[in-house]
Amino acid sequence: MRKNLPLAAVLLAWLAGCGGHGFDETPSTPVSYAKRCGLPEADQEPNRIDAPTGPRCIGAAEYVLTDHEREEPFTETPDDRRSLQVRVVYPTAAGAEAPRMPYGNAMMYTALGLPDGFAAAGHARTGTPLLTDQRAPVILFSPGLGTSAELYAGLTEDLASHGYVVVTINHPYISGPTPLPDGRVVAGTLEEGTEEAHAVVVADELFVLDWLAQRNADRNGPLSGKLDLSRIGAYGHSFGGAAALQLQRTEARVKAAVDLDGSLYGERDQPWTKPWMILDTVHIWEGQEIEDLSVKNMWHNRQGPAVYETLPGICHGDFSDLGWLGKTYNARHPAAPVELAPDLFCAKDPAAVQRDVRGKVLAFFRQYL
Repeated sequence: MRKNLPLAAVLLAWLAGCGGHGFDETPSTPVSYAKRCGLPEADQEPNRIDAPTGPRCIGAAEYVLTDHEREEPFTETPDDRRSLQVRVVYPTAAGAEAPRMPYGNAMMYTALGLPDGFAAAGHARTGTPLLTDQRAPVILFSPGLGTSAELYAGLTEDLASHGYVVVTINHPYISGPTPLPDGRVVAGTLEEGTEEAHAVVVADELFVLDWLAQRNADRNGPLSGKLDLSRIGAYGHSFGGAAALQLQRTEARVKAAVDLDGSLYGERDQPWTKPWMILDTVHIWEGQEIEDLSVKNMWHNRQGPAVYETLPGICHGDFSDLGWLGKTYNARHPAAPVELAPDLFCAKDPAAVQRDVRGKVLAFFRQYL
């Protein structure tokens, strides 16, 4: 399905040319995120993604996890266990004096074939405590096939600024470059999505839910007692969005799910009873508009709250930060711009797209978590 295009398609084109209640009060006097949270103003960091819209500053921590109960299905080494990289993004204190979390690592930019000077900046700090006046709801995020979760920081940081704890997952051999516990970094190897890879992503997300429950119960850990695990959501883009829906369907702990332009995998003929939302794009194949029958089937079988909306004037890649970052980079480097694949990035105003998607995702999770 065209919606689950591998990163290679992006790369070739480029080389060719709370909810947490109690948090979410709007400041009485508008103050920029940068000023409230001790960052340089946006015009001093022109390749910084759009600022979060919530009242909280954000922190982040990264982990590389190993599931010792599962073999790694993408290698032939018998004792190789399945590992993941996760980033926990959370509300923290305003103006915290702490290092900045890098938007992404050098391997991500290299995999995308991006020029020197493209490196983006986010808003999260590291080493700061999770600030919550009550337990925070949790939302998992998985990226599209061959893509790094960091490239969606515009969406994940925004939810964290409204009081959610957002846990992004890079899935080795499925997502973009992903570090392993032994120091190796593995790239995505799949050229297209498969049912087997989809099942692996769902299993990865289940493992992360169990890991979060353990961290929440750890009296000495940074997440101790701060997570509301009765309010868990999931969302993702493309292949990751499809996984979010199946995770919700099969796992009682997941109450609501959002799929950003992802064709469905796995079982889909059964009734869908929990709240879900799909934000879709118009899909063109060989010059013809095509209908996603997997989504149509799910819509037909809905038995609970559901939203299915096709967003006009955008393409599959516009859910990530790349359109916004590419536009801001090109404005500063008109003689040597990066060229985004036009069938993946077609939004005339990427910032407006991100604001729209942010608002819809936030409103959905506010209602159902």
